[in-house]
Amino acid sequence: MKKFFCSFILIFLTIFFIVAQPTGFKEVNDKAIYLSRITTMSKNLISLQSNFEQEKISSLLSDKSISTGIMYFKTPSSLRWEYKTPKPFVFILDNEQFMIRNSEKSSVNSNRMFKEISQLIISLMNGDELTKERNFTTQLFTNGDDLWITMTPKNKRIEQFYTLIEMRINTYKAVAEQIIMHETTGDQTIIRFNHQQKNAIFNNTVFQLN
Repeated sequence: MKKFFCSFILIFLTIFFIVAQPTGFKEVNDKAIYLSRITTMSKNLISLQSNFEQEKISSLLSDKSISTGIMYFKTPSSLRWEYKTPKPFVFILDNEQFMIRNSEKSSVNSNRMFKEISQLIISLMNGDELTKERNFTTQLFTNGDDLWITMTPKNKRIEQFYTLIEMRINTYKAVAEQIIMHETTGDQTIIRFNHQQKNAIFNNTVFQLN
């Protein structure tokens, strides 16, 4: 369960001793300027709706595991992550309350660990984590159109599960298009976002279990 929540955090936003430069990208020299732009645009984000495809690559699986779903976010701290296929699963964060529903049952959780998760998720969504680097050390690369961010965990809880998070951001839309999570086991999780709607209008009931 803890690994699931850590995975969820690292979707919004993503260690080797030397981080390889992405093909076609070059490291930015004015890192502070780029991060400032991201933060400014993030603060103008009121809501976000997006479809996603999640691909799991594991040495234990002969075939790639593919999941699809939809995500809703609304400031200041409401988030719904819903898997549609292959099995329905819903994770909701509303303020500091966590709600989970699978095909069998629903549950509500509220404790110190979940509070920390809540704070981290929101800081990633509004860009605060990228600028202050409390839990990650970041490197930025650009190809002119997109920004590639590598995030090396320095939070011991996150280090237990992940070695490196990579995030591709469209600099014009200021939203993540792809996140790659490298696990300590050698497995990878790749999340691709599509049909993104910034400042979308939707009913607050999406942040309730029904």
